[in-house]
Amino acid sequence: MQYLITTVFIFLCCMQVQAQDKTLRFYNWNDYMVPEVLADFTKETGIKVQTPIYTSMAEMLNVVRGGEALDLLVPSHFVLPTLIDEGLVQPLDKSKLPNLAYSGGRLMVHFNAFDPQRQYAAPYLWGTIGLAVNRPKVEAALGSRVPQSWDILFDPAISRRLAGCGMTTLDAPNEMLSILLNYKGLSLDRSSIRRIRQAAVPVLDTLRPHLRYADGERYIRDLAEGKLCVAVSRMGDALRAREAGQPVDFFIPKEGSAMFLDSLVIPANSVNPELAHELINYLMRPEIAARLTEGLFYGNFNTEAAQFLPADLAENPMFNPDSADLRRLYVLSTLSAEKEALRDEIWSRFVKGTAQ
Repeated sequence: MQYLITTVFIFLCCMQVQAQDKTLRFYNWNDYMVPEVLADFTKETGIKVQTPIYTSMAEMLNVVRGGEALDLLVPSHFVLPTLIDEGLVQPLDKSKLPNLAYSGGRLMVHFNAFDPQRQYAAPYLWGTIGLAVNRPKVEAALGSRVPQSWDILFDPAISRRLAGCGMTTLDAPNEMLSILLNYKGLSLDRSSIRRIRQAAVPVLDTLRPHLRYADGERYIRDLAEGKLCVAVSRMGDALRAREAGQPVDFFIPKEGSAMFLDSLVIPANSVNPELAHELINYLMRPEIAARLTEGLFYGNFNTEAAQFLPADLAENPMFNPDSADLRRLYVLSTLSAEKEALRDEIWSRFVKGTAQ
């Protein structure tokens, strides 16, 4: 009898430890998850979610390459080939992801180009990079209407006049250099090393004194608090600043801009791949995808999510770009090692000059 009691006690203790160990580490951008969604996931499954954050793709790559214990990542599309080629992510078990069936739409053709067999990545959210402008402040500084152009940033005659009310860029070298080169009629992935340097360095040197800083996180708060008049911004951050009561307009400049397609992947060294699959499948439910779009102001890849969105969001062209809109947007490419080195050199020099 004593043996039976002891055995049952040990069994119950083991069960308790297993329950306590149902925790996964979800490595994500700052402000790129609706906290209530994770709380509801924990309530439904008993799985707790820790959410360490990164502020750039370079930071994320360095951490993953360093072997830190993580269970789920949110890489942008252009980093996926690097993660796959270096063996840093593991294939998904699609039998555990029935909600993958809901992914689709016109942007999936771009998404699939970076993971052709859909082996490693599940689609998460997508968005665009544009200009977030505090219209009254910019119009007061310029004495005219807001130019719908990257001239605001790259024309020194304009950026000089806006320096006093606060201008920032993202600390995102791929995105920023591609936007600058596109503005100059060039392409980051197709132009020569010499041409990239000649086109980018003089413009960045001229822009640098007019900026408060280059940062991918700090500007979110400053924009929402009315401390900036112009920010190169991800669309969700700009729209949330407007929700906070600021007179912020977000637009894609006439010259065009970059879009990002973000995914969910499981690191190769994850110790909780089963839990990670559960969270991925949960996030791909149509009603959950809708909650993410409504809370974060980014588009989703879910073909059934629109029915769960308020009409003003379901019909908003920002989340449903037509062919004309898509022609002004481009998807970033994965760069060669030589161009990555050039990118890092140019951007490091620029960012050091904007540190405040």
